[in-house]
Amino acid sequence: MGTWPKSFLAELVRVALLLAISLFITGLIISFTGENPLEVFRTLVQAAIGSSLGVAETLSAATPLIFTGLAIAAAFRAGLFNVGVEGSLYLGAFSAAWVGFTLTHLPGWVLVPLALLVAGLVGGVWALGPAVVKVRYNVDEIVTTLMLNYVAIFFTTYLVTYIYGVPGLANAMSFPIAPQARLPRLFPPSQLNLGFIIALFIALILWF
Repeated sequence: MGTWPKSFLAELVRVALLLAISLFITGLIISFTGENPLEVFRTLVQAAIGSSLGVAETLSAATPLIFTGLAIAAAFRAGLFNVGVEGSLYLGAFSAAWVGFTLTHLPGWVLVPLALLVAGLVGGVWALGPAVVKVRYNVDEIVTTLMLNYVAIFFTTYLVTYIYGVPGLANAMSFPIAPQARLPRLFPPSQLNLGFIIALFIALILWF
């Protein structure tokens, strides 16, 4: 057996063990609350992959996680531990939404790439600060990126709640973005859109 199959098999076993340990610990916690872990897991699986719509919604929810995971993987390849991708995600997502509900006069073929570009730039600039202090002052990037996550989360929450949010709602929500600024949906009526395909494409690029 070559090196690649061996390494792939070893990684597969490692992931399976981690998953088994996670499920065991989760089951213990559920048991302590007085619920049946097997029933909870059955409901979880049924909701996530029990129907085509459930699968689509699960993939939709996984899309931003794939992007953040790829950002972490890219940093790891460079020898850095960037745990601040959540902050970049929040700011990038808000920036894309801002483009979508502000520049509504633009056509979709301009608005969508522009929103993606602005989101990437804002997220990258947010990550630039920890990179600069790491290079210039040798400050631990784990500490700075982790702490800046909270700054980004609370800042975007403030923007969506008090400045760019729809008033009168129990849960904060930004102004609705223009229809032409939305990525095409892959499986209506689910929220799964072209972003999932883009995430897979970028994952393949990083893998090679």
